[in-house]
Amino acid sequence: MKPSMFRRRVVPVSLMAAAVCFLGSAKLRAQDIDADAPDAFIPEDEPGPDGEPQASQSTDVQMMDEVGEEEDEEHEFLGFTFAPEVGYVFFPKSELTVNGFKATVQARNGFMAKAHFDLGGDGIAFELAPLFAVEAGGIDAQGGDFGSVAVDLNDGLGAGSFQAVGGQMSLVWRFRAGRFYPGFGLGFHGAYLMGDDIDYGMELYGRVPVGFTVYLAERLGLVVEAGFMFGVTGIRTPLDWSNLESAGLSGQAVADAKQISNEQELTDWLTQYQSEFEDLDPSAAKEYQGIDPDTAAQDIIMNQLADALRFGVGFGIDLMVGLRFP
Repeated sequence: MKPSMFRRRVVPVSLMAAAVCFLGSAKLRAQDIDADAPDAFIPEDEPGPDGEPQASQSTDVQMMDEVGEEEDEEHEFLGFTFAPEVGYVFFPKSELTVNGFKATVQARNGFMAKAHFDLGGDGIAFELAPLFAVEAGGIDAQGGDFGSVAVDLNDGLGAGSFQAVGGQMSLVWRFRAGRFYPGFGLGFHGAYLMGDDIDYGMELYGRVPVGFTVYLAERLGLVVEAGFMFGVTGIRTPLDWSNLESAGLSGQAVADAKQISNEQELTDWLTQYQSEFEDLDPSAAKEYQGIDPDTAAQDIIMNQLADALRFGVGFGIDLMVGLRFP
């Protein structure tokens, strides 16, 4: 082969090799440029200061989602919860008339403690709450002119404090807003009344509970509730005929007094036994607790009201706060 022919063939091969090297270098440079773009790829985990791989951005986002889901599960309202509560109860006064005699069941207010048992969680649930309350109040009888006798009943038929033992039942609807669970419902309030100044009594009210639970921790919630009530209070006070029986009146006069049931019979009784009142010896007052017609009429009316008094219609409200577990 001639030298000139060799040179002509070698030169083109050299140029082709240089072109291949140039194109390869350009391709690698383009890959480096693409790698600098933030959305071009998801970087592999790089070792941290301790040599362990660090979590990528996608792993962090996934972990945050899982934590959020766990927090939601932690504050789920369970199907059974228990909530002790304390608060204030108030019943306005109510007026009533018995056989022509007027009486007032005084306003009552005091302390109430309840233990709420909730079945159902959020949505529709059933609540049962045993309760105990101490209420201050009483009953007053309003006087008037009966025949020729003016009667003043300032002493009242019963006063002091009442103790109430009973419970509340409600069907409530509760909805969820994060850790906040507001709700309302419809139910009943019932209690048996006890006290030194009454024989017995009762409360029977319809009740509309409105309130909320907000969870402060994983399984601990704050409960705030108000109950709006409408119904009846019934109170029976003790009968006391000791004044008439020890005043020196005849046995027939006392027996007839116990049968009086209206204003006209009271007036007739006072007229019939007026002479016995006039014959009572004032000097015997210490022994017999001497009595006059006004005092006798007062005792008769108070005992008649105590014996016949049943119910007074009115409103009520309780304001409660407590803690819910779990």
